[in-house]
Amino acid sequence: ISNIPPAPVCGIYALIDDNGKRYIGSSKNIKQRVYSHKCHINSYLREGADGFINPAIKDAVKRGLRFRCEVLAEFSCDMTAEELREIERIFIEKFGGVQSLYNCSVISHKI
Repeated sequence: ISNIPPAPVCGIYALIDDNGKRYIGSSKNIKQRVYSHKCHINSYLREGADGFINPAIKDAVKRGLRFRCEVLAEFSCDMTAEELREIERIFIEKFGGVQSLYNCSVISHKI
């Protein structure tokens, strides 16, 4: 994953593959969250460990697609996790819903 924010940022992010397909996420610390995605992908590539990797992203990685991070919106870090999740849902819909994205659902489980 390239273009990881150099400093902690609270908000909404996208992981975008070489073809432009996106995964939309939210976090109180996007830098840390994207590094977590990167670690899971690297662990899968090195060891085949895929317990925490989105199945559709796993398939994309198997096909050799690369991902980059794009911060879509920044917010004050005093927002609640529920507020961030609601804004994430809005962005998921804005980008065509789960049928057009790597997201498995509109419900985020990890902030």
